[in-house]
Amino acid sequence: PSGMSVTFATGHVDRADRRPWYVYSKLGYQTRIFEFGETAISIDAYSGAELNSRGSESISVGFQAVQTVVRWNTEFYLGLRLVEYDNDVVDDKKGVGAITGAIFKF
Repeated sequence: PSGMSVTFATGHVDRADRRPWYVYSKLGYQTRIFEFGETAISIDAYSGAELNSRGSESISVGFQAVQTVVRWNTEFYLGLRLVEYDNDVVDDKKGVGAITGAIFKF
């Protein structure tokens, strides 16, 4: 009823050569900003280490939005993500990703 949603995930493995782990969390909110449909927004964050190799670290932060247009039976979406990866071979590689589109239901 509040429109709020929370997601949390974590994991790790004890291996002979390394101890990979990750933590992920997401906070979302749904509301009706516009008369024509529901709006959903969320932010998320991820951090992990030693997933691909010893000494590797990865971080990611994202923002997502979905706008429903009931009359058209359509959802428009947008996602933005910042990523950073570092290991013993590659130093601080950063990137930005974006995705946008629509889902038409018929």
